[in-house]
Amino acid sequence: MKTKLKNMDKTKEINIVVAMKREAAALIKYWGLKPSNISKKIFLNKEKKINLLISGIGKNNAEEGTIFLAEKTKKNSFFLNIGIAGHRDFKLGEIFLVSKVTDNKTNYNWYPTMLWKTKIQKAPLITVRFPKLRYATNALYDM
Repeated sequence: MKTKLKNMDKTKEINIVVAMKREAAALIKYWGLKPSNISKKIFLNKEKKINLLISGIGKNNAEEGTIFLAEKTKKNSFFLNIGIAGHRDFKLGEIFLVSKVTDNKTNYNWYPTMLWKTKIQKAPLITVRFPKLRYATNALYDM
């Protein structure tokens, strides 16, 4: 990831949205992000042009956080949503890129753009409104 970031367009910002502080902790440390004066939930590294927002759990919070960052940052910035999702077979700690997002309530499908080639495993993700304890399909589940 470090090499890829060095080769990206230097005029663009990278915006990261996570739900919880514990999902953000390693990213804040790795990129040397500092608290912003805009909000206690935003961390920045102006030199590296990285912005991280802790949105809170849930689809609505993620949506509102993404919109907030989009309004505060440069046009055509990159967005990443990083977090923990459940799966019936995958082990805790495995890393995946989401290839398809399905809203469980509306059945709307969205296919994220892959910005570069990678060997990271890909998997579909289903967004749900409430925690799931049983995963009926071979997909990641996220709130």
